[in-house]
Order: sequence, then structure tokens, then C-alpha cells
Amino acid sequence: MPDAPAPAPDDVVARQYEAWAYPPPVDDMVEAIAGGYWEYADIPACGPVFWPDRRDVGDLDILVAGCGTNQAAYVALRNPTSRVLAIDISRASLAHTKYLAEKHGLRNLEVRLLDLNRVAALERDFDFVLSTGVLHHLEDPGCGLRALRDVLRPDGVMHLMLYGSTLRQGVYLLQQAFHLMGLGQTAQDVEIVRRALAILPARHSAHAYLNARNAAEELDDDAAIVDTFLHGRDRAYSPAQVFDLVEENGLAFLGWMDRLDFSVQAHCPGDDPLSTRIRALGEREQAAVIDLIAYSRGVHRFNVCHPAHFKTAPKIGFRGDAFLHYVPRLHWRLQITRPVEPDPARPVTLARDWHQVSLSRQEALLVDQCDGCRTIAQALGALEAESMADDDKVALARRLFALLHDTGHALFCVPPRPADDAPGERGDQPPGPGA
Repeated sequence: MPDAPAPAPDDVVARQYEAWAYPPPVDDMVEAIAGGYWEYADIPACGPVFWPDRRDVGDLDILVAGCGTNQAAYVALRNPTSRVLAIDISRASLAHTKYLAEKHGLRNLEVRLLDLNRVAALERDFDFVLSTGVLHHLEDPGCGLRALRDVLRPDGVMHLMLYGSTLRQGVYLLQQAFHLMGLGQTAQDVEIVRRALAILPARHSAHAYLNARNAAEELDDDAAIVDTFLHGRDRAYSPAQVFDLVEENGLAFLGWMDRLDFSVQAHCPGDDPLSTRIRALGEREQAAVIDLIAYSRGVHRFNVCHPAHFKTAPKIGFRGDAFLHYVPRLHWRLQITRPVEPDPARPVTLARDWHQVSLSRQEALLVDQCDGCRTIAQALGALEAESMADDDKVALARRLFALLHDTGHALFCVPPRPADDAPGERGDQPPGPGA
């Protein structure tokens, strides 16, 4: 299939990304990764989030829908045994993607100039669809989501990122001000925005966004200023609107990419009336409440799939004994700290992003067994010398791994479901034969 015709000249989004390629182009992706560059929805690092019952997540057909400048090259490098197709409406973005593909010899990366809404013209389907920061720039996000849905294989998974409405409230106040001033997207307009940001009073709600992780550093780039404050078309979503968008367009919500974003235990720890009331809510309502209280989500990253796949996909749970057969893998960015003079009661601390968990000595022994190969039952062998009853050891493991699951600090692989096993919450069923 040849490249699509150039986007129409009145396409405000296409014009913007032709003039202001975004994100800032990475010159050498291999060096960038070695230096700590990473993308969300990294399949090798986060495979159990997408397919808990798959040990092998290679040999995939992957679509990066709205690839920007760098994302597709990162995906192709991280998934060398898979085939990656990248589409975008910006020739400038695709030109840099092609540069990275040639520089790094990415034979598994194919690049196409194509509107996301026309993805059916590819006459292909995919195991994994990745589209971040794209749907919220479309005139009809639902139409774009349905287009992606129709090229997703029956057991495929789609990862999406949409702007979050809560933390971006101040951004939209400034967008309105700049619109009233008649600002466009010239270099002079960018300087006017920078001047406005420099004189914002401390009480302005935009500071919550500007002080968020990575926001200030990212806005050093002029293209980021344009993308954030001078964009021709964008919208933001509350958690409830995320669920509505997914369900109204024939898909099922598979889960947040990082459970820490809306973890009740992380945001409202303890058993006080507040946390108890939030825990009594459903998933949708919990996310809405935490979003409003924590005021921390500038974007929402989540995964969806076809409803039929959702019904049979494993669900991680800790009520029964099946969790003993899970294989835990610590989140790849989780840091384990053992102080030189530790507290005997809590000698180890787990930390990721803004959240920390203090572990007892017995809990630390279990965490040390999480190598991505041992089951939780096998990890319990580390407590063999402890003066604890077997039931107490299992209860300790249940509490610990339920916490690590709730906060996203650990990912879990589950044994394959036998063919005659009925659908349901996998974590609350006894393991099948040979599990």
C-alpha cells in the first residue's frame, strides 16, 4: 500500500505537527535507552499487565497509531522479534522515525503516512495497538477508537493515553487566555506564552500541572509549549469519561497501565472511615474519587480489549488459594533500599515514583524471592526457618502480594487456564491440573 495523500491543508493538527515536530526528536535511540529513556506500555517489561497467562510476548504484530518522532523506534528496538507498523499524519515526525530506523537498522519497523481514521485501508490486524496522545486531538475521538478497535485481533490488547481533565484545569484556563489574545503558533507566540508562565501568581491552578513530574523540564522545548498551550485541538477526560469512551465504542476496560495511579491503599492508606468508604466503591467510582482528591493525573494511561476477550482473560485476585501459583515479577522501576542502620521491625523499603512501602523482615524475605520464575508457593520456602504456622505464612504472603498488586509494584503471571475451565476471576479459583 503506498503512502496516503498528504493531509488536507485545513487539518489544524497536521499543520501543527509538520511545523512543530513532537516529542523532541531523539538523535540516537540506543544511547537514549542506555541513558534511561523509556516509554510506557513497554511489552518486555510489562508483559503480564497485557497478557498475564503468556510467558512469551514476542512474535507480535504491533501498530503504533500516531507514532510521533520517537515512539515507534523505541518499540521496534524493544521488540526485535515482532513486526511494528507506525502511522502518523506528520511527514516531519515520520521522517525522524525513518531516520532512527535507518540509523539502528530496524528491519522490523515499517512507516506509513496515514490518518488514524483510515487504518482499515491497511487491510491488516494486530496483536497490540499503541496510541498515546492521539485520540484527544481528533474531531471525533470515538470514531478514531472504533477504527483502532476494528484492526485489533480478538485476543489483542490496546494501550491508550488520554489527557486527564483534573490536573490540566489550569492549562485550559491559559489556553483560553492565549486564544483571546489571538496567539497562533509562531516563535513570537511561544515567547509570549513563556512570559505569561513566568509571571503566573502562585495561586494559579496551572502550577499544579507545571510542577508535576517532568512537566517543567519538558516545557524547555518550544514544541512542548505549542503542544500544551497553543494546540489547535485537544480535550481532556475524567476517569468516568474514560470508561464511557471505552464502553460506548464497543471495547472493554482491561485496567490502568499503572495500578499505582488509582491505588486506594497508596492514596488513602489505613482503615479509617475515608479509606473504608472509598474501598466500598466500584472500580469506576474509586478512580473518580481518587482523581479528585489526589489531584495528580495530567494523563490517563490504560488498556482495553474486545469484550469477549475480557470475559476469558485472567483476573488477578487474592481471596482464594490460587494466588500461590502466581509468578510475581517486581516492577522494573521499583527500588529496594536497605538502610545501613535499619529498623529491626521494618528493615526494607520499596519505593517507586512518589510511593514507598516499608516491609517487615519476613516480607523482605518473600520479596527477595521475586525473580520472575518462582511461584509465590515456592517463595514461601524462604520462611521455612521462621517460627510461624503455615497458615500465618500464607496469610502474610496474601497481604503482601495483594498490596504489591494494588500499588502496581509487582506484576503477576498466572498458570494457563485448562480448556474446559469456566471463565471467572482466575485469582479466586483453584489452580487447574498441573498448575
